[in-house]
Parts: sequence; structure tokens; C-alpha cells
Amino acid sequence: MRSTVMLLLAASCSSSPPEDCSALASTAHTQIGLRVAKYLEGCSSDSDCVLLESSLSCYVGCKHVVAAAHRDEAASDLRTLDQFLCSTSQCEITAGCVEVFGRCMNDVCHAVEGTLPTSDAGPSDATAAEPITR
Repeated sequence: MRSTVMLLLAASCSSSPPEDCSALASTAHTQIGLRVAKYLEGCSSDSDCVLLESSLSCYVGCKHVVAAAHRDEAASDLRTLDQFLCSTSQCEITAGCVEVFGRCMNDVCHAVEGTLPTSDAGPSDATAAEPITR
């Protein structure tokens, strides 16, 4: 009887191997970027480009720019990714982010590093900034 109890305790105390949160962070970052890239087209002005919170339950990501017309589709795609990557994860990863705003160039939304310039402030360094690649 005693050996049966010991075996039962050993089986219930075994744990799975430690999770590789660095690998998950890399995968989440890459997969978010690939998914968001599908939703960049379809703008005619800067106001057609909106910020999308690109976080998952196991990965707090940076905001990405998408075309406003595709925001709901992009968010849905990220929810599906969250279920796939994070449903069993114990990781809590936070990405380092820079502030971005959307700029429409040639019918495609681009993320530009900085803050959205105000119309009455005149030209700023942010208006001349090159799009950043995520």
C-alpha cells in the first residue's frame, strides 16, 4: 500500500519542462508583424491609418498601424493568434516599444516613429520621418 501511495504522489508532482518564453516572444513578435502586414493597404489620407493594440495574453506588444477599414479584421486575426500561442502559456512578456503614428503613403499605411504632429505647430521632425519596419 505504501509503495502505491508514493507512486501516486510522484506522478502528481511531476512538472512539464520549463517554457521557453524567449522563443515565444520571438514567435509572437514575428507572427503579429506578419498578420498586421495584411491590413496596411486601403488608405487615401493619414486619418485612414489607425493604431492597433497588438498585445496577446502572454505577450504585451507594441502598437501597430493598420488601415482603419481593416481594424476589426486585424484585431480578430490577433485574437486567433492569441488562442494559438497563449492558451497554455505561462509566459508574461513585455516588448520594448517606441511611440508611433500612422502615415498614408501610396495607398499604404506606414508606422512612423514619434508623435502625431499637430496641424498648427508647423513642420516638425516627425513629419519628415521615414516609416519604420516592424
